Amino acid sequence: MKNIIISVGDRVSYGDESADVFLEIKKTTDAGCIVNLRHSEKTSQDINISVLGKHNIRSITGAAAAGLACGMNIEEVAAALTKIKPVSGRMNILRGLRGCTLLDDTYNASPIAMENSLKTLYSISANHKIAVLGDMNELGETSESEHKKIGEICDPKQLELLITVGKMARKYLAPIAEKNGCKVISFDTALEAGEFLKNSNIKDTTILFKGSQGSIYLEDAVKELLLDPSDAEKLVRQSQSWKQIKAKFYDSFSQSQK
Repeated sequence: MKNIIISVGDRVSYGDESADVFLEIKKTTDAGCIVNLRHSEKTSQDINISVLGKHNIRSITGAAAAGLACGMNIEEVAAALTKIKPVSGRMNILRGLRGCTLLDDTYNASPIAMENSLKTLYSISANHKIAVLGDMNELGETSESEHKKIGEICDPKQLELLITVGKMARKYLAPIAEKNGCKVISFDTALEAGEFLKNSNIKDTTILFKGSQGSIYLEDAVKELLLDPSDAEKLVRQSQSWKQIKAKFYDSFSQSQK
């Protein structure tokens, strides 16, 4: 390995088109992004990255800038970017039943993250799209207003169906989305949402799953729709301890409904 020396004064910027390093998104599909890497006046060939979302591409651009600053050439960096894979629950792309594509963004949810996820879904070239959105927890006094804001950006021109999971999403997000013209179905738990989708005739559809961790657990809805059941190991919160926590939650909910 060759030694790389970077002087303290060296600076490499990344981000937008005015920066030294820029990743231009040429096309977004439900398999990832086709991008072009630019470093100063040099550009790479178009490359496929199995990652979705401008917010994620921004982070990848930072990694590309670091590689270029350390002496890698632009084609070496471009080749390395094609090997990047999303982590569990972070806009992970999974194959679903009946030709559906599942966008697993179930790790957690905040207002900014949920907005980014919806915008990513909207940017995808797909004929049919569904969003499954759960409660955003731990927002305190802003919970009502933040859920309503997400409802406002639910676009009936983009979504054939919006599914909500949880009390806050049902109470505040769903009514605003319906007012916008969206078709909305609300459920109390991820298991109910997953069962509904599994038993439906929905096919060839890109489905986004985004919600908070505690009491929402949308990975359990994703699990119901996996084409390959072994892909469950790619989901978040699959350890024995987490399964016990979730089993206790679902049992408690079931008892409360009696």
